[in-house]
Amino acid sequence: ANAVKFALAVQMMRGLISFRVETRSLSDLLGQLFRGEWSNREDMAARARQFDLPLDRPTRLLVVATSETGASADDSHFLRNLTRAARIVRPDARAAADGGDIVVVVPGSDAENDRAWSRLASRVAEEAQAFFDGAIVAASGVCYRPEDFGAAREACRRAINLARMIGKRGLIAQ
Repeated sequence: ANAVKFALAVQMMRGLISFRVETRSLSDLLGQLFRGEWSNREDMAARARQFDLPLDRPTRLLVVATSETGASADDSHFLRNLTRAARIVRPDARAAADGGDIVVVVPGSDAENDRAWSRLASRVAEEAQAFFDGAIVAASGVCYRPEDFGAAREACRRAINLARMIGKRGLIAQ
């Protein structure tokens, strides 16, 4: 029984470490994409493909602001649950931390009336509210090319700041 318990603990730890390494790498990639810190489109696209993020498809963002300080966005338990919840609705969704917020990247979301997109946005907002009372989830417009990601992220940041000023919580759109 102790050997089985130890083996399960090792497996769980491996899974957690693997998840943290992957999300940290994805966070670095998204940070560079949002800040425009890349010069070669093919290199950026190749790095994104490692995470199954095709930058040549329309993509949308959901930005989860957990608090005004953003300190709780580093909670890997929340990030892991949010990733799991998002992938139930959209298996191609990816989530990572970015500047105190969590960003969920959803490839293939180009229609405002896309039911899967609406379900995903609602699911992410519900998950965020369950973990952090007062969480704000901002939905971006569509990113058609890598250069659009920085503007979409900044628009979500402005929407979150405005929502905080007027006391709005939950899912918001531009």
